[in-house]
Amino acid sequence: MSRITQEDIQHIAELAKIHVDEKEGENISQKLSNILDLVEKMQGINTENIEPLAHAIYQNQKLRNDIATSENQRDYYQRLGQVTEDGFYLVPKVIE
Repeated sequence: MSRITQEDIQHIAELAKIHVDEKEGENISQKLSNILDLVEKMQGINTENIEPLAHAIYQNQKLRNDIATSENQRDYYQRLGQVTEDGFYLVPKVIE
């Protein structure tokens, strides 16, 4: 059984520059210990004849055809901008 101590939690909290009170630290310690116990159990499972999966459910994604459904309206939208040039919006320089 892996055990994350209160000191471990306080050390991690200090590194992360966050405050964790003692009661909250005990709760976090228990939850993290439970996660590590689960990982240890999973390490003991025989996966010798199991193919690796990219995803738990193999399904084909239904994709639509890549067809333009509206006209290019760049010129119309650029008329709304204050200053444009060669298809770009011009803005004031903000960094010297």
